Amino acid sequence: HTPSLTGGVALRFQQQVDGVPVFGGQASVQVDRDGGVLSSLADLSPRAAEAPSRASVLPAVARVTAIEAVARDTGAPAGALEATIPEAQVYDPLVVGADDTFGVRLTWLVEVTGSTPPVRHLVLVDATTGAVALSFSQLTHALDREICDFANVANADETCISPVRIEG
Repeated sequence: HTPSLTGGVALRFQQQVDGVPVFGGQASVQVDRDGGVLSSLADLSPRAAEAPSRASVLPAVARVTAIEAVARDTGAPAGALEATIPEAQVYDPLVVGADDTFGVRLTWLVEVTGSTPPVRHLVLVDATTGAVALSFSQLTHALDREICDFANVANADETCISPVRIEG
């Protein structure tokens, strides 16, 4: 729990099935100092227990699969990518708003990173089939622009020397 400025606490709960976290399955509750609930938010899977409990794909195989998938998606050389040790996660596509082609399943969560080009992907590898269940970049692609203020002067010189705001 995290103390709040008003004297209450923020509580966060991770959904699990037999000790395995559900990817994106979380609930958070804001409680005031008297124990009253101020707000709550939850993304939980009612069908997480349907996932297989045993993996037939080894974590090392899932790690290689994740690296190869990210190399293919980003154009980065596979040898330049690093990956975390795979962690078991139950994946229910409905929890994160993804297409539900194959339903709830046990997966290996792997984060793949690299510096040239910049890469930071989260990959879920199906622990039964070895296929990539979900993969996405965790990097934001920011704007690159300068904003100038010509103080409402009509036909002002459009050369921006002193931007009032720079993004990116």
